[in-house]
Amino acid sequence: DISGKSLENQSVKLFAELKRLRSGSIIELNVSKTKIGVEGAKSLAKLIPTAALTSCSVLSNPIGAEGAAALIDVYEKNPKLLTLLGIEEGVTEINFSEKKVDVGQCMVLAAELRAGRVTAVLNSIVLDGCTISGSQPDPNIGGFGYGNDTLDADLSGFKLLCEALTSSQIITMSIK
Repeated sequence: DISGKSLENQSVKLFAELKRLRSGSIIELNVSKTKIGVEGAKSLAKLIPTAALTSCSVLSNPIGAEGAAALIDVYEKNPKLLTLLGIEEGVTEINFSEKKVDVGQCMVLAAELRAGRVTAVLNSIVLDGCTISGSQPDPNIGGFGYGNDTLDADLSGFKLLCEALTSSQIITMSIK
């Protein structure tokens, strides 16, 4: 568990070469809140097929759509990998409030919902305070709607999430 450590992109490239991970002695990897970024996510995606991972968490990282696409490709080809967001098997609610879920992580969540590996009994998703469109509120104000927001209406992740929800048993979803 290296959650919360600032790895940034270069460090993850080096980390991805660790022999322990490739030898199969690590089955769970938590790199949440490590700032791995797009390149770090792509490096991790190259490593996953050679590892024995069953659980990985890239939650709260700016992986973007490109990093998500690389991770989703590997996830879909590796059924032993149950989650990329650290979702525990059998949970009925996912609460990602204030977890900095971006467009990329929204795409990953959609892939996990479609696969149903750990989300089969899920009935509620909470994404309050997440910038799933890529837009960012003015950091000096702390909220949207004051004229200084950085808007980037990339709704691709949200669209994929909505499509995945149509075939799931989700009863409630909160996005504030």
